[in-house]
Amino acid sequence: MKKTFKAMLTAIALAAPFTASAEDWQFEFTPYLWLAANEGSTGAFTAGPLGNEISSISEVDITIQDLLDHLDGGTMFNFAAKKGDWLAYSEFTYLTVSDEQSATIGPLGGSSVDLELGIDGTILDVAVGYRVVQNNGFDLYPYVGFRYIDLESDLKLDGSNEVIGIDTTLGDDWIDPVVGVHAAWKINDTFAFQGRLELGGFQDQPEEHYTVTATLNHKLSDKWSLKYFYRYLKVDYADNGFIYNMEVTGPGMGATYSF
Repeated sequence: MKKTFKAMLTAIALAAPFTASAEDWQFEFTPYLWLAANEGSTGAFTAGPLGNEISSISEVDITIQDLLDHLDGGTMFNFAAKKGDWLAYSEFTYLTVSDEQSATIGPLGGSSVDLELGIDGTILDVAVGYRVVQNNGFDLYPYVGFRYIDLESDLKLDGSNEVIGIDTTLGDDWIDPVVGVHAAWKINDTFAFQGRLELGGFQDQPEEHYTVTATLNHKLSDKWSLKYFYRYLKVDYADNGFIYNMEVTGPGMGATYSF
Protein backbone atom coordinates (compact mmCIF):
# COMPACT_ATOMS: atom_id res chain seq x y z
CA MET A 1 0.00 0.00 0.00
CA LYS A 2 2.69 2.50 1.00
CA LYS A 3 4.76 1.63 -2.10
CA THR A 4 1.75 2.42 -4.29
CA PHE A 5 1.25 5.72 -2.48
CA LYS A 6 4.92 6.69 -2.95
CA ALA A 7 4.71 5.80 -6.64
CA MET A 8 1.68 8.09 -7.09
CA LEU A 9 3.46 10.97 -5.37
CA THR A 10 6.55 10.41 -7.54
CA ALA A 11 4.46 10.57 -10.71
CA ILE A 12 2.84 13.82 -9.58
CA ALA A 13 6.21 15.33 -8.67
CA LEU A 14 7.66 14.41 -12.08
CA ALA A 15 4.69 15.95 -13.88
CA ALA A 16 4.73 19.20 -11.88
CA PRO A 17 7.62 20.94 -13.73
CA PHE A 18 5.90 20.47 -17.06
CA THR A 19 2.57 21.92 -15.89
CA ALA A 20 4.12 24.76 -13.93
CA SER A 21 6.22 25.88 -16.90
CA ALA A 22 3.12 26.83 -18.90
CA GLU A 23 2.52 30.58 -18.58
CA ASP A 24 -1.25 30.37 -18.83
CA TRP A 25 -1.75 28.15 -15.79
CA GLN A 26 -3.60 29.85 -12.91
CA PHE A 27 -2.73 28.72 -9.38
CA GLU A 28 -4.38 29.04 -5.97
CA PHE A 29 -2.90 28.17 -2.58
CA THR A 30 -5.29 28.08 0.40
CA PRO A 31 -4.24 27.27 3.96
CA TYR A 32 -7.39 26.78 6.04
CA LEU A 33 -8.83 25.70 9.36
CA TRP A 34 -11.65 23.13 9.52
CA LEU A 35 -13.49 22.97 12.86
CA ALA A 36 -14.82 19.45 12.48
CA ALA A 37 -16.90 17.50 14.98
CA ASN A 38 -16.40 13.71 14.92
CA GLU A 39 -19.17 11.24 15.65
CA GLY A 40 -19.20 7.49 15.10
CA SER A 41 -17.26 4.43 16.22
CA THR A 42 -13.79 2.96 15.90
CA GLY A 43 -11.98 -0.08 17.23
CA ALA A 44 -10.62 -3.51 16.37
CA PHE A 45 -12.05 -6.80 15.25
CA THR A 46 -10.85 -10.39 15.02
CA ALA A 47 -12.34 -13.26 13.07
CA GLY A 48 -14.54 -15.49 15.23
CA PRO A 49 -16.01 -18.95 14.64
CA LEU A 50 -17.30 -19.58 11.14
CA GLY A 51 -15.88 -16.22 10.01
CA ASN A 52 -18.02 -14.13 12.33
CA GLU A 53 -16.37 -10.89 13.38
CA ILE A 54 -15.82 -10.30 17.08
CA SER A 55 -15.40 -6.59 17.58
CA SER A 56 -14.16 -4.25 20.28
CA ILE A 57 -15.71 -0.89 19.42
CA SER A 58 -15.47 2.51 21.08
CA GLU A 59 -18.08 5.16 20.46
CA VAL A 60 -16.66 8.58 19.53
CA ASP A 61 -18.39 11.94 20.05
CA ILE A 62 -15.92 14.83 19.69
CA THR A 63 -17.59 18.24 19.53
CA ILE A 64 -15.98 21.32 17.97
CA GLN A 65 -15.23 22.60 21.49
CA ASP A 66 -13.54 19.29 22.36
CA LEU A 67 -11.40 19.64 19.24
CA LEU A 68 -10.30 23.13 20.23
CA ASP A 69 -9.56 22.02 23.81
CA HIS A 70 -7.42 19.01 22.88
CA LEU A 71 -5.88 19.92 19.52
CA ASP A 72 -2.10 19.45 19.62
CA GLY A 73 -1.38 20.52 16.06
CA GLY A 74 -2.46 20.38 12.46
CA THR A 75 -1.83 21.39 8.88
CA MET A 76 -4.52 21.98 6.27
CA PHE A 77 -4.17 23.41 2.78
CA ASN A 78 -5.51 23.19 -0.75
CA PHE A 79 -3.52 23.76 -3.93
CA ALA A 80 -5.46 24.16 -7.20
CA ALA A 81 -4.42 24.79 -10.81
CA LYS A 82 -6.49 25.73 -13.87
CA LYS A 83 -5.65 25.92 -17.55
CA GLY A 84 -8.36 26.27 -20.15
CA ASP A 85 -10.93 23.58 -19.40
CA TRP A 86 -8.62 21.64 -17.10
CA LEU A 87 -8.71 21.69 -13.30
CA ALA A 88 -6.27 19.95 -10.94
CA TYR A 89 -6.09 20.12 -7.17
CA SER A 90 -4.37 18.59 -4.18
CA GLU A 91 -5.66 18.86 -0.62
CA PHE A 92 -3.81 17.87 2.56
CA THR A 93 -5.23 17.58 6.07
CA TYR A 94 -3.34 16.49 9.19
CA LEU A 95 -4.56 16.63 12.79
CA THR A 96 -3.20 15.32 16.07
CA VAL A 97 -5.42 15.32 19.16
CA SER A 98 -4.69 14.01 22.66
CA ASP A 99 -6.41 13.77 26.03
CA GLU A 100 -5.44 12.67 29.53
CA GLN A 101 -7.83 11.52 32.24
CA SER A 102 -7.51 10.02 35.73
CA ALA A 103 -9.93 7.71 37.49
CA THR A 104 -10.18 5.51 40.57
CA ILE A 105 -11.34 1.91 40.29
CA GLY A 106 -11.91 -0.84 42.79
CA PRO A 107 -13.58 -0.84 46.22
CA LEU A 108 -12.77 2.10 48.49
CA GLY A 109 -10.64 3.71 45.80
CA GLY A 110 -8.13 0.87 45.69
CA SER A 111 -6.38 1.83 42.42
CA SER A 112 -5.90 5.04 40.49
CA VAL A 113 -5.66 4.86 36.70
CA ASP A 114 -4.18 7.37 34.25
CA LEU A 115 -5.46 7.21 30.68
CA GLU A 116 -3.64 8.86 27.77
CA LEU A 117 -5.24 8.83 24.32
CA GLY A 118 -3.71 10.24 21.15
CA ILE A 119 -5.23 10.31 17.66
CA ASP A 120 -3.36 11.20 14.46
CA GLY A 121 -5.16 11.54 11.15
CA THR A 122 -3.84 12.33 7.66
CA ILE A 123 -5.87 12.76 4.46
CA LEU A 124 -4.38 13.55 1.05
CA ASP A 125 -6.55 14.17 -2.03
CA VAL A 126 -5.25 14.47 -5.60
CA ALA A 127 -7.63 14.89 -8.56
CA VAL A 128 -7.88 16.09 -12.15
CA GLY A 129 -11.08 17.34 -13.82
CA TYR A 130 -12.31 18.69 -17.14
CA ARG A 131 -14.95 21.41 -17.62
CA VAL A 132 -18.06 20.15 -19.40
CA VAL A 133 -20.36 23.13 -18.74
CA GLN A 134 -19.56 26.87 -19.03
CA ASN A 135 -22.61 29.11 -19.06
CA ASN A 136 -23.25 32.60 -17.60
CA GLY A 137 -20.62 32.34 -14.88
CA PHE A 138 -21.42 28.71 -14.07
CA ASP A 139 -18.73 26.02 -14.52
CA LEU A 140 -19.02 22.28 -13.95
CA TYR A 141 -16.01 19.94 -13.72
CA PRO A 142 -16.35 16.16 -13.33
CA TYR A 143 -13.10 14.78 -11.92
CA VAL A 144 -11.25 11.61 -10.94
CA GLY A 145 -8.42 11.05 -8.50
CA PHE A 146 -7.43 9.26 -5.32
CA ARG A 147 -7.60 9.77 -1.57
CA TYR A 148 -4.96 8.50 0.87
CA ILE A 149 -6.07 8.09 4.50
CA ASP A 150 -3.79 7.24 7.44
CA LEU A 151 -5.36 6.90 10.90
CA GLU A 152 -3.60 5.98 14.13
CA SER A 153 -4.66 5.96 17.77
CA ASP A 154 -2.37 5.42 20.76
CA LEU A 155 -3.81 4.22 24.06
CA LYS A 156 -1.81 4.12 27.30
CA LEU A 157 -3.31 3.00 30.60
CA ASP A 158 -1.24 3.08 33.79
CA GLY A 159 -2.38 1.84 37.19
CA SER A 160 -0.89 2.81 40.54
CA ASN A 161 -0.66 -0.85 41.63
CA GLU A 162 1.57 -1.77 38.65
CA VAL A 163 -0.89 -4.51 37.74
CA ILE A 164 -3.05 -2.51 35.37
CA GLY A 165 -1.12 -1.44 32.28
CA ILE A 166 -1.91 -1.08 28.59
CA ASP A 167 0.18 0.53 25.86
CA THR A 168 -1.10 -0.12 22.35
CA THR A 169 -1.35 1.48 18.91
CA LEU A 170 -4.27 0.83 16.57
CA GLY A 171 -4.82 2.07 13.03
CA ASP A 172 -4.40 1.54 9.31
CA ASP A 173 -3.72 3.39 6.06
CA TRP A 174 -5.31 2.93 2.65
CA ILE A 175 -5.86 4.49 -0.79
CA ASP A 176 -9.25 4.93 -2.47
CA PRO A 177 -10.03 5.93 -6.05
CA VAL A 178 -12.51 8.81 -6.11
CA VAL A 179 -14.93 10.36 -8.59
CA GLY A 180 -16.69 13.67 -8.13
CA VAL A 181 -18.06 16.90 -9.52
CA HIS A 182 -16.89 20.44 -8.81
CA ALA A 183 -19.29 23.31 -9.52
CA ALA A 184 -18.47 27.04 -9.47
CA TRP A 185 -20.91 29.94 -9.86
CA LYS A 186 -19.75 33.56 -10.03
CA ILE A 187 -22.38 35.64 -8.24
CA ASN A 188 -20.70 39.01 -8.87
CA ASP A 189 -17.20 40.51 -8.93
CA THR A 190 -16.84 39.97 -5.16
CA PHE A 191 -18.58 36.70 -4.33
CA ALA A 192 -18.65 33.25 -5.89
CA PHE A 193 -20.13 29.93 -4.78
CA GLN A 194 -18.36 26.58 -5.10
CA GLY A 195 -19.69 23.12 -4.39
CA ARG A 196 -18.06 19.69 -4.42
CA LEU A 197 -19.56 16.20 -4.25
CA GLU A 198 -17.17 13.24 -4.09
CA LEU A 199 -17.52 9.46 -3.80
CA GLY A 200 -14.78 6.97 -3.00
CA GLY A 201 -14.42 3.30 -2.26
CA PHE A 202 -16.25 0.82 -4.44
CA GLN A 203 -17.88 -2.59 -4.33
CA ASP A 204 -14.70 -4.70 -4.24
CA GLN A 205 -13.06 -2.64 -1.48
CA PRO A 206 -13.45 -2.81 2.34
CA GLU A 207 -14.17 0.90 2.63
CA GLU A 208 -16.31 3.67 1.26
CA HIS A 209 -16.52 7.40 1.81
CA TYR A 210 -18.19 10.49 0.45
CA THR A 211 -17.68 14.21 0.88
CA VAL A 212 -19.96 17.23 0.41
CA THR A 213 -18.45 20.73 0.57
CA ALA A 214 -20.14 24.11 0.07
CA THR A 215 -17.87 27.19 -0.17
CA LEU A 216 -18.44 30.93 -0.43
CA ASN A 217 -15.48 32.74 -2.02
CA HIS A 218 -14.99 36.37 -0.97
CA LYS A 219 -12.61 38.22 -3.31
CA LEU A 220 -10.56 40.93 -1.62
CA SER A 221 -8.20 41.79 -4.50
CA ASP A 222 -6.70 40.25 -7.63
CA LYS A 223 -4.35 38.19 -5.45
CA TRP A 224 -6.24 37.56 -2.22
CA SER A 225 -9.60 36.14 -1.23
CA LEU A 226 -11.27 34.49 1.75
CA LYS A 227 -13.11 31.19 1.67
CA TYR A 228 -15.91 30.25 4.08
CA PHE A 229 -17.02 26.64 3.82
CA TYR A 230 -18.99 23.84 5.41
CA ARG A 231 -17.93 20.22 4.87
CA TYR A 232 -19.42 16.81 5.59
CA LEU A 233 -17.18 13.73 5.37
CA LYS A 234 -18.37 10.17 5.93
CA VAL A 235 -15.85 7.31 6.18
CA ASP A 236 -16.82 3.65 6.63
CA TYR A 237 -13.81 1.31 6.85
CA ALA A 238 -13.25 -2.24 8.11
CA ASP A 239 -10.06 -4.11 7.16
CA ASN A 240 -6.80 -5.45 8.62
CA GLY A 241 -8.38 -5.73 12.04
CA PHE A 242 -9.33 -2.05 12.18
CA ILE A 243 -12.80 -0.47 12.10
CA TYR A 244 -13.45 3.22 11.47
CA ASN A 245 -17.01 4.38 10.90
CA MET A 246 -17.15 8.14 11.35
CA GLU A 247 -19.01 11.30 10.33
CA VAL A 248 -16.79 14.40 10.33
CA THR A 249 -18.61 17.68 9.83
CA GLY A 250 -18.29 21.39 10.55
CA PRO A 251 -17.46 24.88 9.25
CA GLY A 252 -14.11 26.19 8.13
CA MET A 253 -12.32 29.23 6.79
CA GLY A 254 -9.27 29.78 4.60
CA ALA A 255 -7.21 32.53 2.96
CA THR A 256 -6.41 32.11 -0.75
CA TYR A 257 -3.44 33.52 -2.64
CA SER A 258 -3.78 33.47 -6.44
CA PHE A 259 -0.87 33.65 -8.84
